[in-house]
Amino acid sequence: MSASTSRETAVSAPGKVLIAGGYLVLDPAYPGLVVSTSSRFYCHARSETSLNPASDSSTTNCTITVRSPQFVDAVWVYLASCVPAAASKSSGAKPQWIIEQTAESREKAGRNPFVSLALAYTLRLAAELTEPDELESLFQKTGSKGIEITVAADNDFYSQRETLNLPEGTAPTVDQLSSLSPFSPQKCRIGDVHKTGLGSSAAMTTSLVACFLLHLQAVVPKGPKTLETEDLALIHNLAQLAHCAAQGKIGSGFDVSAAMWGSQLYRRFEPKVLQACLDEGEKVFTQGEESSEQREARLAARIELLPVLDPYNPLWKASPLSEGGNSYSTATEGLATSNNDAVPTPAPLQLPPGLDLLLADVDAGSNTPSLVSKVLAWRKDKPEWAKQLYNVIAASNQGLADNLLRLRLLHASDAAAYDQHVDSAAAQHSIEWDAVLKTLPKDADDEQAEADTSIVDLRVTPRTVLQALIDVRNSLRSIRAGMRELGQRAGVPIEPPEIGSLIKKISDEVPGVVGGSIPGAGGFDAFYVIYLRSSKSPRDLSQLWGQIHAVKEKAESQLTLGPLLSRAGGAKTTSDSKEGDAEREQGVVSELLEKLKASENAGQDYGLRLESTEGVKGLKEAIARCA
Repeated sequence: MSASTSRETAVSAPGKVLIAGGYLVLDPAYPGLVVSTSSRFYCHARSETSLNPASDSSTTNCTITVRSPQFVDAVWVYLASCVPAAASKSSGAKPQWIIEQTAESREKAGRNPFVSLALAYTLRLAAELTEPDELESLFQKTGSKGIEITVAADNDFYSQRETLNLPEGTAPTVDQLSSLSPFSPQKCRIGDVHKTGLGSSAAMTTSLVACFLLHLQAVVPKGPKTLETEDLALIHNLAQLAHCAAQGKIGSGFDVSAAMWGSQLYRRFEPKVLQACLDEGEKVFTQGEESSEQREARLAARIELLPVLDPYNPLWKASPLSEGGNSYSTATEGLATSNNDAVPTPAPLQLPPGLDLLLADVDAGSNTPSLVSKVLAWRKDKPEWAKQLYNVIAASNQGLADNLLRLRLLHASDAAAYDQHVDSAAAQHSIEWDAVLKTLPKDADDEQAEADTSIVDLRVTPRTVLQALIDVRNSLRSIRAGMRELGQRAGVPIEPPEIGSLIKKISDEVPGVVGGSIPGAGGFDAFYVIYLRSSKSPRDLSQLWGQIHAVKEKAESQLTLGPLLSRAGGAKTTSDSKEGDAEREQGVVSELLEKLKASENAGQDYGLRLESTEGVKGLKEAIARCA
């Protein structure tokens, strides 16, 4: 009996909420504001490594089993095989690697393109990143069970009504959701689950390609919990490719970017960067489904992935300049620490201290692809009208981004005073803020700031904090108005009247609510609310939902609203960030940004994260359910 050791890899990626930029984010000219969530998708890989492997150089095969403990019949089994270089005319000296699904797995679990294509592309990239015999050696040393992968999502990614056995039309409570065990099993197959719109497919794809690439030792952490920025960017690009291939099209990509980098101001990469890879048409067949001639032709058409996915490929660097020459850049991007030689990463943009996100799951549904296709058809049919409306919405989105940044700078300037003024605003209704502002005394600096709108007033006073909050509120109102107009023009329910009316009433009648909207493409699935957290008189989630339900009952709304426990996440930081020239020239602003980066969310790792199974509540038990 040969000796062996066990090897484990665990990775997680967060969900997302696109709070501004729906539809516009498909165009690199327009940014989107993405907030990552506290809810995460986890991927765990395990394999046995034999210290005395059998020597058989004729073929190299490895079983890869992917399981989800949350769904019925969710076990996908694949065989990774090395095709010798001689059988692949275009591969040069390097062998080619393919993945096939076993017939039994295909019959029972069906196809899962998000899983299979993530594995296939990751295996191909790993072969390019390593020496020709490294993968063969690794697989030869792998035990008979192969590589066993478990994928599991936090409960908020899925509606829990059926899990809790609630009658139709009944929403779960905060207490009921809190009582569920982590990674609660759903009572259905994965294709039948009701999702909550947090981006489960993107978070799963990102965590899976990262976990598999790390487990294949094609990328090596530089520390126990840290990856180089170049490696993070490479994994991001790989995840974008796998996700687009699984979807059958090049999407906006903000959900994958959020899974990698956390909260951010997102600009779309150039779609043509992935087109050649998608045109190649990578497929994962069932064993015996593809003839040797078909396989040879497919492998001959393969292109090298690394030149495409290289983090320094300029097509991955988004530009705020549109094809028409219009530029819609923001102060957030201008102050982001980067330089021309660095790996492109999105500008971090997280909610300021004292502000948080509340998410509501609506017991209805909308077909996002249908909404998007109709809006794009209208834009194509009415390009001038669309351009004008897009520009109006883009200005509101830019205002929201810049006002959130202003609040963060105010907090960095004087956290204690900032918290005090946020506490005061949290006790009031946001529709009362304008009247309160008029009662606050002015000094000479206030008069100068009002007279010269080019002045960014970073003094932390009751007036400056409240004015910044009012500007965030007004930006959210403007964004909602623009999206309603877009929906009316395109003939789609981007903001259904019954949901829009309720969002307005919640914003006006619940103290401390800044505003809200429907995330992403809109529709009936969900909505979000941004509210103030008071340190003096804190509200827990149950209290806040109690206030929301009171407003709903008063409005006689027939909507079934369920809470999500997810909160707003932050932006990922990288250890090699460098201070750019634009930031150094800002003087006091630069000092505030450095102070902000040094203090805010210290010790927390957002975006993609390397995990230990012991550090994630319930993960070991979820993995054990798959055994």
